[in-house]
Amino acid sequence: MMNRENNLPTQPLYVPVTITTHLQYSPLKRTIPLAAFHSPDRICGKAFRVGYVLGTGEKQALYRLRLSHVGRTGATLPGFFLIVDGVFVPYVSSTSVM
Repeated sequence: MMNRENNLPTQPLYVPVTITTHLQYSPLKRTIPLAAFHSPDRICGKAFRVGYVLGTGEKQALYRLRLSHVGRTGATLPGFFLIVDGVFVPYVSSTSVM
């Protein structure tokens, strides 16, 4: 995928397969099936909860995303992700260590 504004590659969007009306309970699950945003009915990997972060005054689950391919070893996407509005978004720390 390419960003039309600046012709840079954009990162694909991924969603949890089982989006419930109570997303506040999804952090209780350690592993969540994962699908691409454009084909939400097709599982393409798993999201693994690896910890929590404090965001906007509440605790949010932090995930690593692992894509799986039929007949091949999968790949773990670099970085960490949060679920925001039903979509996995990259986590950017508000503090950085030099």
